[in-house]
Amino acid sequence: MDVSFEPTMAGGGWGTDVGNVSMTQAPAASSGQFEKIPLPISLKEAATCRSEDDKFHIASFGFVNVKVIGRVETIEDSPTGERNLTLINAKEADSVSLKVILYETVQNKTDAYAEGDIVLILGKIRNFDGEVSMLAFHLQVITDPKKVECFLLEVALANRYYSNNFPERVSNEIAIELNGTVFSNAPPEVRNKPGQGQNNQSGFGGMGGPAATATTPNARGLSGVQAKIHNVIQQKGGESGIHVDEIKRSIGNVAKFDEELQHLVNEGMIYSTIDDYHYSAL
Repeated sequence: MDVSFEPTMAGGGWGTDVGNVSMTQAPAASSGQFEKIPLPISLKEAATCRSEDDKFHIASFGFVNVKVIGRVETIEDSPTGERNLTLINAKEADSVSLKVILYETVQNKTDAYAEGDIVLILGKIRNFDGEVSMLAFHLQVITDPKKVECFLLEVALANRYYSNNFPERVSNEIAIELNGTVFSNAPPEVRNKPGQGQNNQSGFGGMGGPAATATTPNARGLSGVQAKIHNVIQQKGGESGIHVDEIKRSIGNVAKFDEELQHLVNEGMIYSTIDDYHYSAL
């Protein structure tokens, strides 16, 4: 399963099934370990967020990255190069609206969209001089109404999951079976580690080479070249990101590297940081 609540992924938005994840004992959770998980929230929740630290808070948990779905009401290009969108409720008319800012580097990687389209936005909430806006890392046009319904259900599930402090409440016995899923109380970096006592297997295969990742799904349900790319970015990316050339050196010479990298961007699993050549993982 996938920790990101991605509504466009296989498996109903939850990624791979629990049979593919490691069965490692999960350590105790702390709220800070979950802050980089892209949390699905409603448009109203985003538009009314008054957090002073640019995080969306549920109980003791604070999330740096959030996802919203809305309908594009207006599009306005600014003289400084960024594009400002106004999003409204995707399903019903109300007075809620949210300003979304897309910088040029994000626009260049975004499929065509227009006023009236329903879009999924991945980004960060900003609160400046009392005005709430969202800085977008990724925009995806949503054409299937079922994905909108699925996303709204995930919003409700995520809210209940964290507001009831399930990461702390899940027992150790259950945590072993749920390790690697959104229901685990292990932080994301722990979920990516293979199970203990499994013939000394590493993330790059028992023989120490990179070939094993071509067939073994990682914690995000990826395999093959996509899993290799994501693993390297997740391990070495950091806040500033890792350069494309360094990713290539780490995984070796692989076919269709650029296409697989762009697919991960489109799926919201990685995003560009300081320029078009540096990437970090979510």
